[in-house]
Amino acid sequence: MIVIAVIAILATISLFGLTSAQKSARDTQREQMANAVRASLERYNGDNNGYPNSGGNFSDMYVSLTTGNYLSSMVDPGCGTGQKTFTTQGAFSASQWWPCGAGTLPSYSYSSVKTGYSVVVYKEGGGSAVFASPQ
Repeated sequence: MIVIAVIAILATISLFGLTSAQKSARDTQREQMANAVRASLERYNGDNNGYPNSGGNFSDMYVSLTTGNYLSSMVDPGCGTGQKTFTTQGAFSASQWWPCGAGTLPSYSYSSVKTGYSVVVYKEGGGSAVFASPQ
C-alpha cells in the first residue's frame, strides 16, 4: 500500500512538472513567432517608411503584413489541444488574439504609431514578452 501511495505521489509530481515544461515550450514557440512578426514589421517599415498604423488593431496589422507578403501566417502552438491559426474572421478579437479562448492566456496584442510599435505576447505560463521599436 505504501509503495502504491509513493508511486502515486511521484506520478503526480512528474505530471505537474511535465505540464509546466509543455507550457514553457509553447511559450518559447510564441516568442519565436512574435520575433518573426517583429522582423516582418521592420521589413514593412523599410519598404513603406513607417509601421502599419493600426491604432492597436492586431487584425489590421496581420492583414497589412500578410497581404504585403511580409508574413506568411501565424500559427500558435495551442494550449495542449492542437495548433491555432490566426484568422481575421471568427472568434478572435480585432484588438487582441486569444488562440485558446477569449480572456485566457496566452494572447497577443499590437499597438502602433507611424514611427514605432509594440507586439506583446502574454504567455500561457505567466508573464509577457515585449517586442518594440524604437527600443
